[in-house]
Amino acid sequence: MADFEVDSNVNEDRNREKQLDDSFDAWYENIGDQVKRKFDLTNVPQANVFDSAVHLDEDPS
Repeated sequence: MADFEVDSNVNEDRNREKQLDDSFDAWYENIGDQVKRKFDLTNVPQANVFDSAVHLDEDPS
């Protein structure tokens, strides 16, 4: 006998659970990407802007 999950709905598409799992994984990954983008956008240098601006005109070499 083959291994299969017993379900109360015998007419249900057997691939539906896999589709739902894949959909959840994609959704969860999307949230992770959004959190990373938000962090990248809000990751401001800790140096004082005015102190950093004083040295902008200097030649780095």
